[in-house]
Amino acid sequence: MLQTLTDTDKGSIFRVPADSDLSLFTDLILTFTAPDGTKVVKSFLDGAKVTLGTVEVFDKNLKQTLLANFYVEYLIEDPFPFFTGSPWKALLTFVNANATPPLRTSGKTAPIFEVCEGG
Repeated sequence: MLQTLTDTDKGSIFRVPADSDLSLFTDLILTFTAPDGTKVVKSFLDGAKVTLGTVEVFDKNLKQTLLANFYVEYLIEDPFPFFTGSPWKALLTFVNANATPPLRTSGKTAPIFEVCEGG
């Protein structure tokens, strides 16, 4: 089941789980892909509200407990960056520029949410 977002979710936290510990990041990038292929990219270094989740938390939308350092949080900005459609996909990219050689890994792109008219 997809999470549902509307423009009333501005200011809400949207979480994306990861398969590994992200604590050594130098950048965290979320690439959201719309049903028509349009991409919306948000990154920690670009000043978007993308941060590492550093405490264990139960996410009611994902219906699962996320371990500290194994998820990313995105504070949904105003203006609402997404347009109506389904499904939107999300790709989390982890960057560690301090590794030798520098490390850049991405998870799987997966349908993760739909956007509906505001309520």
